[in-house]
Amino acid sequence: MRGFTLVEILIVTAITIILIAASFPIYENFQRDGKLDVARIELQENLKNVQAQAQAGVNDSSHGVYFNSNSYIAYQGNSYAARDTDYDITYDVINNVIIVNAPVEILFTKKTGLPASAVTVTLQNQIDTEQKTVEVNEIGLIE
Repeated sequence: MRGFTLVEILIVTAITIILIAASFPIYENFQRDGKLDVARIELQENLKNVQAQAQAGVNDSSHGVYFNSNSYIAYQGNSYAARDTDYDITYDVINNVIIVNAPVEILFTKKTGLPASAVTVTLQNQIDTEQKTVEVNEIGLIE
């Protein structure tokens, strides 16, 4: 006779269930860490885009970014207060990630794209408080 006995099938099923149950917390950690990395990469790319607009002199203006705890606004103008609101773009940070340490705004100078000063923006996962940073140095390198 060929085939599997009921005991063999139950053992294989039990092992499969145990492996799935053991891997679920690992998957959750991986997914949580991935969200923080995605939020950091999105922030870097958006900052580079705003910097490029300033370097290109789009609308003959400086460009900057204004920070809130769970979003940031790309604006056009010499400051957030004196901006042209028609050009505002709001970016929301991914769920369960917040901005915990950032300057109020980063301004990139028209034509050079240089920031007014070196700054660090810190993103934090709200679940396990892991943090990642994005730095803009005095020569405009964003990493």
